[in-house]
Amino acid sequence: MWGEKPASGVFPPSVWYLTEPAFSNGGQTSLAHNTRRRWEHYGQLAQPNSPKGQALAALLFGPGGAYSADQFTVRANMLNELQSAVRLLNQELQGLLLALNEERL
Repeated sequence: MWGEKPASGVFPPSVWYLTEPAFSNGGQTSLAHNTRRRWEHYGQLAQPNSPKGQALAALLFGPGGAYSADQFTVRANMLNELQSAVRLLNQELQGLLLALNEERL
């Protein structure tokens, strides 16, 4: 998610819809990009290029490690925001499915 890579052998292709700009509201930037910008804007990763920010990103997106209480809260908040993006995508796909079914009838 952090690097916005276009594919992975670990996750199914459906996960990578988050990296397609066409699935976002504006169609200009991907849901993954928008989520990352929210994480940076709202402080979870406010300074991603600083040594502290890089260490936090390595902890969150790397192999893991020991978390402080504050780092655990940051992780939980980030996962909640990601869950919201995935649920929004799911709603959009459900709407598309309903529209396709109505056209078929």
